[in-house]
This record gives sequence, C-alpha cells and structure tokens, in this order.
Amino acid sequence: MSDNATDKLGEQPHSDAKVEDFLRRDLPHWHLEKGWIRRKYRPHGWKGTLMVVNTVAISPRPPGITPISPPPTPGSKCGL
Repeated sequence: MSDNATDKLGEQPHSDAKVEDFLRRDLPHWHLEKGWIRRKYRPHGWKGTLMVVNTVAISPRPPGITPISPPPTPGSKCGL
C-alpha cells in the first residue's frame, strides 16, 4: 500500500501491518495478499461450488465491475 495515497475523503489507508493484525484477530480465514484481502473457499462437491459462484455473480458491486473484469484504470468511469 502506498503511504501517500488518500481516498476521496482525504483519509489515509491503513498500513499492511494494521490490516494483517485485524484479519488475524477478527477474520481468521481471510488474509492480505499483494494489497487484496482474500479468502479461499473449499466447497464440498459441485453443488457447493455452484452456490459460491452464483452468490458472487449476483452480489451487488459498482457499475462496470464484474467478478472477472480487470482492475479499473486510473481516471476510468466505473462508478467507484
């Protein structure tokens, strides 16, 4: 994470160490990997896999963002 990055409200992002500490304490199945907060799901069988895929496919997200879309380029109009 860049130390000089700010969001739209002018707030500084949390440090990687602070995020990792929070995840370890409060969300033990999640981890920080290359700036992304991730969790690996291991469903049992094809029915469980299909349920996870369908949940991700219908979950709300900003316009222009899909589960397989590349990250938005700086200055793009993706609703973020």
